[in-house]
Amino acid sequence: MKMDQKERRKFQKKIKELEKIKGRGTELISLYIPPDHNVNQEVTRLKTEYSEAANIKSKSTRKHVQSAIKTILQSLKGVNELPENGIAIFAGYVDEENEVKKEIITPPEKVQVNLYNCDDKFELEPLKKLVESKEKYGVVAIDSKNATIAKLKGKHMEIIQSFGSQVPSKHTKGGWSQRRFERIIKQAKHEHYKKAANIINKEFQDDEIKGLIIGGPGQAKDKIDSDEYLNKKIRNKVLGKVSTGYADESGIKEIMEKAQDLIQDLEVQKEREIIDKFMKKITGSETATYGLKQVANALKKGKVETLLLSEDMNWKKAKIKCPECGEEKEEIIKDKKEFKKQGIICPECEEEREVIEEKDVAEKLEELAEETGAETKYISTDTDKGQQFHNAFGGIGAILRYT
Repeated sequence: MKMDQKERRKFQKKIKELEKIKGRGTELISLYIPPDHNVNQEVTRLKTEYSEAANIKSKSTRKHVQSAIKTILQSLKGVNELPENGIAIFAGYVDEENEVKKEIITPPEKVQVNLYNCDDKFELEPLKKLVESKEKYGVVAIDSKNATIAKLKGKHMEIIQSFGSQVPSKHTKGGWSQRRFERIIKQAKHEHYKKAANIINKEFQDDEIKGLIIGGPGQAKDKIDSDEYLNKKIRNKVLGKVSTGYADESGIKEIMEKAQDLIQDLEVQKEREIIDKFMKKITGSETATYGLKQVANALKKGKVETLLLSEDMNWKKAKIKCPECGEEKEEIIKDKKEFKKQGIICPECEEEREVIEEKDVAEKLEELAEETGAETKYISTDTDKGQQFHNAFGGIGAILRYT
C-alpha cells in the first residue's frame, strides 16, 4: 500500500506522539510482528515475558510492565491472522494519564522485523524507516579523470554509470608540442564532460527526479553545470554542489552523506519563505488570518490559498458527556493533561464527564482545504520561525486569495 501525502503526515504525526511518551523506568513495551509470523508463538513469548517480569525488584515497575504485557495479550486474543503488512503494538503506563496506554498500528508497508522491546521509551525506528523520503534525486561525482552517476532514493543508492576519461596525464614537454598537448587535454576534458552530461540529461529528465546534486574534488562540478553541457530543465533541478575527495563510488557516498543535510536545508528554506510570506501579509494587509475560528470560516468561504498548520499542533475537537445529568457539549482540547485537571468535571452535578467522540482539528482543517482547492503546508517546530508560528499563532494560519 503506497501512502499519499496526507496519510504520510498522519503516520508521521502518530510516530511523534509516541515519541513524546516517556516511562519512569523500563516500562514501555514495543512489539513488532511480521505478517507471516505465527501469532500463537508470539502469545507464548509474551506469557514468558510476563512470568519473568515477576522478578523485577521495583514493585511499581513490575506492576506496570505486567499490566502492559497483559494489555497486549488481550489485544492478540482471538487473532488468528495478521494484517497483510503485520502489526506494531505499543503499551505502557503513562503517568500523565494515570493508566496503561495502548496503541495498535497497522503499518503502510510490511514489517520486516519481529521485535519485543521493553525500555523507558517506545522503539520507533522500524516505523520511521517506513516514512523515509521516497523521492528520487540525481547524484553526480565528477572530475577531469572520472565520472560516477547515481540515483538516490531515501538512503538507497543505485549507480547508473561509472567511467574514466581519455584525458592524458600531465607532461613536461615545451614549445609547440606543449600547446598541442594542451589542446588535446582540453578536447579530452570536453568529451568527458559531454559524455557525462548526455547521461545526466537522459537519466534525470523525468519529473520523478526531484533534484540533482553535483560533487567532486575540483572545478569539473562547476564546469559541467553550464548551458554548454546540461539542458535547461536539468539545470533547474540542480540543488547544490559539494566538494568531495574523489569522483568514484566513494565520492558518491560522500555526496550522499552531505545530500541529506542539503535536502533538509532546502526544505527548511522553503518553510522559512512561506512563514515570511504569512508574517508579511498578517502585518501589512488583510490577506492573511490566524486562529481556529477565523481560519475555519475563511476555508468554508473558499478564501484560503494556503493553509498553514504546525506539526506540533495536536488539538482535538471532543464531544463530552456527563453520565449523571446527560449534558453533552463540544470542546476544543488543546492540552489533554490540562483538560483533565480543569474541564472534565461537570459544573452542574460535579460528576466526571466522559469524552465520547474525538476528532483531530488539523485533519478536519485539511479536509476543508481539499474541498476548496487550498494548499496545505505543515510547519515544523525545528526552527525559530516554526516555533514562533506555533507559539504566537497557535499553529494555525492561512494566506488568503482575497479579503
